[in-house]
This record gives sequence, C-alpha cells and structure tokens, in this order.
Amino acid sequence: KMWSTQHKNRLLLVGLVCMLCLVERGWSQFGCTCYDCQTILSGEYAGTWISMGSEQETGGCLYRNYDNGKMVRSCGGSGTIFYQQCFETAPNECVDPPNYANFGYDSRTWDGTKLVGSSVTYTCNPPKTIANYNGSATYAIYCAAMHFPYWQGYQEALITTSLPLCE
Repeated sequence: KMWSTQHKNRLLLVGLVCMLCLVERGWSQFGCTCYDCQTILSGEYAGTWISMGSEQETGGCLYRNYDNGKMVRSCGGSGTIFYQQCFETAPNECVDPPNYANFGYDSRTWDGTKLVGSSVTYTCNPPKTIANYNGSATYAIYCAAMHFPYWQGYQEALITTSLPLCE
C-alpha cells in the first residue's frame, strides 16, 4: 500500500520532533560542569560534596558528603541549586578504630593501617561474652567503602566510636 504525501510529512514531523527532544536531553548532559568539590549553599543538600571520581568512572558529577555519607548527582550550572567550587579532598583512610579497653575487650589485632580493606579484630576472653553477638570470642570490623571513612562491623553495622560490649 502506498503512503500519501500528507502521511509521510506527518511521520517526518513526528520524527523530527523526537530527534529534537533527544538532542535537547543529550545536550543538557554535555552542559554539566563537574568539580572535584562543591559546596551547596542552601536547601536540603546544603554542605560540602566531594567528587567520587571522573565522569568515565561515575557517569558524571557524582558526589559524596562525608559528613553524612549521602551521595548526590549534581550538575553544576543547572541554575536551580546554588553552589560554589571548593578545594577540599576526600578522606583516603578510615578514622581511628575504637579503643578496645573502653568496651571491655582484652586485646585487638590490628596492623595499624586504615585504608579500605583494613581490618581490626577485637578479642573478648571467656568467661566474658560479646553482647548481642554470635557467641564468638572475637569481633572484627573493616574499613569498608559502604560507610567510609567509618568502620563497618557485623551485618554491615556502622562503627563510629562504639562497639558491642564485651562483658
């Protein structure tokens, strides 16, 4: 069946409109300005946000707020959120792990490193036990990306300044 000229023109017009929509949507991605650090000045995202990597690594403009652990994708120059460029850098090691004696543990095994992948094992000698744990005499924490720069414990628990008690 042959298509009428009017029908062909309509299809061409619809196709052209679709192309313009795609180009406009794609063009806005190219308009992003990603900084290594940006401070959002007001609103629910106020704070300092540090880049989590290059555009190739993250898909572009992915930031983490190391004060609260949240992540956001922020395109500079969007005009809806006011920010300024900053020059802070992300932490590259975890905070100091909690002191074992403060939580009743008898010792800890740790090589002193605080890089992602590092671990600390706390020992709770019998007859004491680790509260609300699995009966083991040891409790391990890890410097992990999930809560970085804080340590991660059993069942992905966030470890900042406390541990389950050894009592």
